[in-house]
Amino acid sequence: EYQRVLDNYPLSTKRDDAQYRIGITYHDEANYTVELGALGAAVAGYPLSTRVPVAQAHIDDINGPHAFHP
Repeated sequence: EYQRVLDNYPLSTKRDDAQYRIGITYHDEANYTVELGALGAAVAGYPLSTRVPVAQAHIDDINGPHAFHP
């Protein structure tokens, strides 16, 4: 559903949230590589979004020195 927002609504004010939520969906599935890409796209594509600090925190956690990824 979130991908549909990105694909079909190029002027939507919800695009930043959709991109962020795509990343979180992959987090819930423990697919951290894809999560990093999706959250990185949120940070790069929507730098003024209120979601950026949370997305960056997730990125930092995944890449952090104590991160564990089975």
